[in-house]
Amino acid sequence: MCALALTALDARADSDEGTLTVVLEEDFSLMTAGSEDAPDPAAIEDDNYSVPASLTHLPGWQGYYLHQAGGMLYIGLDDSEIESGALNTPRVDVSAAAGAFTVRFRARSAAGYDDKIYVASKITASDYVSKEVKVTPQWADYTVMFENGTASTYVLFTPWLDAILIDDIRLEVLVPYVAAPKDLAFSNYTVTGFDASWSPVEGATGYLLNLFTKDASGNRVYYKENLPVEGTSCEVRDLPTADSYYYFTVRATDGTHNSPESAEMAVEGLLLPVLEEETALTPTGFTASWKPVEHARSYQFIATREHTATEAGTYALLEENFDEITETATSEYDYTSVPQLPGWTIASAKYVPGAVGVNSANGQYGTDAWIQSAVYDFSKNNGDVHVKLRVYCTYKTSNKYKSTVYLGMHTYDESIGRYRMVERKEYKDVGADGIVIDEILKGGGSRSLLMLEPDGYADMFVDEITVSQDLQAGDVVETTAVSRSVTEPVIKVEGLKLLPGDRVCYVVRAVGRNSGDTRTIYSDYTERRYVALPQAGVDTVVTTPEDSTVTVYNLQGIRILSNASPEELSTLPAGLYIVNGRKQIIR
Repeated sequence: MCALALTALDARADSDEGTLTVVLEEDFSLMTAGSEDAPDPAAIEDDNYSVPASLTHLPGWQGYYLHQAGGMLYIGLDDSEIESGALNTPRVDVSAAAGAFTVRFRARSAAGYDDKIYVASKITASDYVSKEVKVTPQWADYTVMFENGTASTYVLFTPWLDAILIDDIRLEVLVPYVAAPKDLAFSNYTVTGFDASWSPVEGATGYLLNLFTKDASGNRVYYKENLPVEGTSCEVRDLPTADSYYYFTVRATDGTHNSPESAEMAVEGLLLPVLEEETALTPTGFTASWKPVEHARSYQFIATREHTATEAGTYALLEENFDEITETATSEYDYTSVPQLPGWTIASAKYVPGAVGVNSANGQYGTDAWIQSAVYDFSKNNGDVHVKLRVYCTYKTSNKYKSTVYLGMHTYDESIGRYRMVERKEYKDVGADGIVIDEILKGGGSRSLLMLEPDGYADMFVDEITVSQDLQAGDVVETTAVSRSVTEPVIKVEGLKLLPGDRVCYVVRAVGRNSGDTRTIYSDYTERRYVALPQAGVDTVVTTPEDSTVTVYNLQGIRILSNASPEELSTLPAGLYIVNGRKQIIR
């Protein structure tokens, strides 16, 4: 254990780490055609994607859209300049150091702007570890470390956007006298500190910690180098707040030899948002705000409706008719959230007046097309859930095409660590006239979700959806009321559909990008914060509502009428009810 507060920088002291073996080295000096600025236009790979053995010092290289570039290799694009090429090394044995090996290479973007190259250590096409490397238009040396090497591993280089020039590829295995630490982690992140930890190394008598940030070119700027640490953790404090991200590595030592440096651990945390008092409170809404989080690019806000049943009855977790949707539109994004279905996700979304759906023809071309619910607690009522909705399918302006529609329920299985389908219903030949699905799905748990999918060319649309469950007195259920991403630390919540006894709470987390801008990072969610909304007053006495049909609840939140006519409403005993979301006295 150590406690590190930053002062002056330490001197660096390297030592002999072990036996280094170079298992592959290629400088592409045999590729003499073309030049760096004008690669040879002829691709070198054959129909089997193999590079001629005469062009490399070690046979077995493969890839596509590969070109000679005067002593280096140009990984290009297809003729339409859409698909980037790729380069595979020959298979090599990198198992000598328990799978740890290093890939070194030189590269630059050939397009005149910053790009990325994916470097993957592959055992099979589906068994691999991939890492991203940011490259610039200037030549630079890059090092990527892997720990999954076997006796038959190959390395795959794949540009992200455009063409890449690559040279001097080298694969090294260092069999160390002392093994490098693994399982690096950090916790208790603040802007000015964190706790570093790692797994113990057999035979180690101590450890050496390196703490650094990186400049714009990716070069290390050290705070501490080879700082002696006893134990397998260290408290790092008093970091300068001017730096956005930090990194640390660890070496093990046996007193005579130091291990190789561990893989880098990026300390790229985001602080919890600090919530402020809610403002503009109404019976159906409020404004939430929080202090800005450093390095956050956006915030994820989730409000939850929590209901405790005071008597046995049916409780609607969701009721929606999509009347607020008045235009036809197609989502610009692959995965879309819909305000009327908070927490739900639609892939290949398509909207028409009064309904939401999917462009199911996309599914015929490998694109996702489905509607997935929020995660619900369906564990009450033995896991039985009532789902009712109208679904119909059309194709462009023609009604002759039909689709099969599937409704399924998936429940998280702790034993396998993922969601498992527990029930699936099939409805064939669904056309423009549509059908009403009215099912009791079984197998719900504390973390369950619904999935609605079409199988066919016709677009699928959903209307009049209700998800409900029978509750006993004392049962507590939660449903997502709002799920939204905002770029500013404030959000206005309005139009909440609440029943008597409902409580509203919310959480917020910060969202940002890592130091290399290659992946999204998140803070933890804040603790739940409950909002004390003012009570709505009782509306004027009414005998006939303006709506042609109504849904009625009692004051305990139990639905007693659904899609009822004014005549049915008049049969209710005199009293106070919730009619279409508003309190009304019926006499």
